[in-house]
Amino acid sequence: MARGFDELRRALDHDALDVLQPDVVLALGISGARTIADLALRRNRWFTPHTWTNGIGLLANLHVSCGVGGGPFLEYPYDPPGWTPERRDFMLAQPVRIDPDGCLAIGDAPGLGIDLDEDAISHYARQATA
Repeated sequence: MARGFDELRRALDHDALDVLQPDVVLALGISGARTIADLALRRNRWFTPHTWTNGIGLLANLHVSCGVGGGPFLEYPYDPPGWTPERRDFMLAQPVRIDPDGCLAIGDAPGLGIDLDEDAISHYARQATA
């Protein structure tokens, strides 16, 4: 559960990790994860982000991993009956699903390709007070 860039960099400097799994959402952000991934891959280490948040976090981690050539695997949060794509991705118009070959498509929509389900998230919207 390393959460900081310097902590992960020191681990790389001391050859302490074979696999780096910082989560874009919970640890380094997109830029920090991309930078540490580049350092790890240059040292022949694996970069495969920890993705146990929601569909938005999964897509953010997927984009970083694909952008740097990470892998060979991406952690896919799935633990039924409680943690299903529908529950994990309630805020998305469609849950993020793996294809029959076990792959995730990165998509070609702008940004992270997120299509929010406005009705699903309206329940959690905070109303402005006058």
